[in-house]
Amino acid sequence: MTRPKEIYWFAWIQIALLAFGLFSILTNWDVLVTNANAGSGLSLETAKTITIIGLFFGFAVNLLLLLFIWKRSNVARWIYIILSGAGLVLGILGLLQGEGTGPLSATMGQHLVGTILLILLFLPNVRAWFAGKPVDETTFS
Repeated sequence: MTRPKEIYWFAWIQIALLAFGLFSILTNWDVLVTNANAGSGLSLETAKTITIIGLFFGFAVNLLLLLFIWKRSNVARWIYIILSGAGLVLGILGLLQGEGTGPLSATMGQHLVGTILLILLFLPNVRAWFAGKPVDETTFS
């Protein structure tokens, strides 16, 4: 069965979002470590280690979900939807409370792209593909 165009878009946008996230992490590393260390009672080295482990885990989960979505796992699709939806809500709540590690425009841009990714997973061609039904290759639903 042919993979719909929307899944290609989803994959490329997800990879671009992960690359942008990595760039954002590298440019805001000091803020991330300071936030991880603030009020924790941990040494700076321990805070750095925990931050690195958490970021590695987050990237690994995203890449694994992307791989399984690419292979048409509906379970991975729903796990992605739940995790991304929760992250989107928590990220917006954090912004409303004045928290964040980068420029507001970049953070809002990431949330906008995340919303687009969620929408792509609900388009008719994608739903049909996950259900094992024929996909209309002539349309971008």
